[in-house]
Amino acid sequence: MDIVKILVDAELKMFHGLPTPVVFLQNVVVDLILGMGVTEAFRIFHDHVKERHGAEPGFITMNMPMLLDALEAEGIENPIVCANYN
Repeated sequence: MDIVKILVDAELKMFHGLPTPVVFLQNVVVDLILGMGVTEAFRIFHDHVKERHGAEPGFITMNMPMLLDALEAEGIENPIVCANYN
């Protein structure tokens, strides 16, 4: 799962020196991870963003109930989630 860290670092490189209080994982990736059931990727993303970049990790999804269950299972408390409501 080191690829997650490499991809996050590559994306954030262009923002070096700028304040980035929250780093969001896009809904295409979040929902793909949910569908594949590899929720440990959320923990890796969460920990890496906090430790390496000093930012809060955020998650964008089209399936908030499933995401919240997955984040809770990974021990991620009070996550920042962006989701649509109709």
